[in-house]
Amino acid sequence: MKTNYIKNGLLAIALFASSALCAKEAPVIKKCKKQTSQTKKFTANAELHTFYVKPSVIRNATTSSFDKIKEDYQDVDAWGMETCLDLKSCCPETIRSAEKIKEYVVKLCELIDMKRFGECVVVHFGEDETVAGYSMMQLIETSLISGHFANLTNSVYINIFSCKPYDPHEAAEFTKEFFKAKSYETNVLLRK
Repeated sequence: MKTNYIKNGLLAIALFASSALCAKEAPVIKKCKKQTSQTKKFTANAELHTFYVKPSVIRNATTSSFDKIKEDYQDVDAWGMETCLDLKSCCPETIRSAEKIKEYVVKLCELIDMKRFGECVVVHFGEDETVAGYSMMQLIETSLISGHFANLTNSVYINIFSCKPYDPHEAAEFTKEFFKAKSYETNVLLRK
């Protein structure tokens, strides 16, 4: 079982950084500091992991509806939201095409109503095949979209961070279809 540690009012995910919050099993939460009246209750179950942490708030809203995400966004006075997408068994031709990756970014930004700022940067690097592939970065007026495309495994890793709420489920389904992924995992966080 993966473990999240809460220490000095911050959530630190030890050793299993990205996979801990995506886990299907409920995480074990160890409080390293006494709970105060300003620290709210922690909820952990297989459907939704909600973490209220003082002074920062990180809320995993992966299984929430977009309406619920917008409500939570306001309730916690979030500064932004981040969607992490891990896509497996993607179309090799698509993830190895800089033009297709740029096309994806344009269409994604239109779908989630984000205004692109500057050109999309897509760079291929990695002499060793185990790390070779494209990396992508697109500034948006409300923050950033980035991605990494792994040639060896035909996997895609996309991050969408914005201080303007958007429908993460719509973005995830579009991304899955665009890259023809056989499977994917989504993690949605509200950040403050």
